[in-house]
Amino acid sequence: MIRFDREQFREILNADGEFSVASEFWETDLHLALGDFQSLLKIREGTVAEIRETKEIEQSDIVLTGPESEWKKALEPVPRPYYHHLFSAVCFHDLSWGGDVEGAMSYLGALNRMVDLLREHAQIS
Repeated sequence: MIRFDREQFREILNADGEFSVASEFWETDLHLALGDFQSLLKIREGTVAEIRETKEIEQSDIVLTGPESEWKKALEPVPRPYYHHLFSAVCFHDLSWGGDVEGAMSYLGALNRMVDLLREHAQIS
């Protein structure tokens, strides 16, 4: 099972200098599904304004999903080949993204940093 404290993770993202630089000016609603643990991140002017639980894919600009088994591999402290970077994990493994993929690629640095921070802060059992 993968979980993280949403409010704490919002604070972690907003306090992280690398994420702040990579997400500058970003305006998006990101649906993040780590298996059954689903969240909607509202990012405004590069700041994570809200992270809340969602039970289904809601209206969002970017959808980033995958089975829990794949996310567990991507969130290992030292990920296996092609799980280390979000783009390669989408290309070569069973993680997927949809919606505004061009926008996601524009902020790929921020998305990768978010995954890096998830590696450090998500509870995985």
